[in-house]
Amino acid sequence: TDGDLTDMIRTDDSMVCADREGIYPLTYMVEDSDGIETRDSVFVTVADPVRLQKMIGSRSISRDNVIAGAINPYDMGASPEDDIEGTFEDARPALVQLYYEDSRGYSAGSGFIVEITNDNVYICSNRHVVEVNDELDVYFFDGTRANGRVIGYSQDYDVGVAAVAVRDIPENLLKQLLTVHIDETYWKSLRDQRIDVGLERLDREGGISRTEAGTLLNVKQYFPFDEDSPHTEVTFKLEHGDSGSAVLDGHGNLIGMAFAYSVSPRRYWCIPLDEILRCYTRITGREVYVY
Repeated sequence: TDGDLTDMIRTDDSMVCADREGIYPLTYMVEDSDGIETRDSVFVTVADPVRLQKMIGSRSISRDNVIAGAINPYDMGASPEDDIEGTFEDARPALVQLYYEDSRGYSAGSGFIVEITNDNVYICSNRHVVEVNDELDVYFFDGTRANGRVIGYSQDYDVGVAAVAVRDIPENLLKQLLTVHIDETYWKSLRDQRIDVGLERLDREGGISRTEAGTLLNVKQYFPFDEDSPHTEVTFKLEHGDSGSAVLDGHGNLIGMAFAYSVSPRRYWCIPLDEILRCYTRITGREVYVY
């Protein structure tokens, strides 16, 4: 009889204490012209930023909730389930394809989002992917293309950083983007457990061009052809085009970044997580939040 009553909804937030940690009920009420009232409640969690971030990181809450004050609300979080296929599906909004072409040819590789600020989406890849030009095309998981600029790259590890201005990303896409989950405490606890790890590579249309999975062999050891820098070894096959791909475990933790393979003997190598973080800070002057 009354039609849309949205404008008549009243809110009771008298039980919410925004300056003290706790879980508080927030009640909504609406009454029609016959005096029939409907009430519904949601719960507001007030916590310090670190606790909020841990809840996001454990997927106790997500960006579908209204989150204010979290350090990184874009974090994809880690799943309690050890499911490498599920990880690939969860991680797609954090993956990108990088592409550059001119009259001499083209360069292509993968990358992953490590940080989203009010101004920029920061992407890690290999140095040899991003050093070809100051600008390149960035393709997100839905096929959207945006202009990217190279922030810089490391000389001691094959790590580079590119960025896309937030203003150049459609609002509906920005709401879906995620950053990879970085748990350095967990990574440091790894010795040489044979945990499931793998990568998924996107194409420029937003499809999946390649998926590989295997196990972690060595968390950090010296690469036969680069005795100055230790690398991470995995069992799954790397090939051209995998450069810069995020290597994830079955829970969704970032373990490393695809780097190279040796032919004789046939072995597959990644940049270790701690070196990615060190290079990122040196290149950008920024430190990402890690658990």
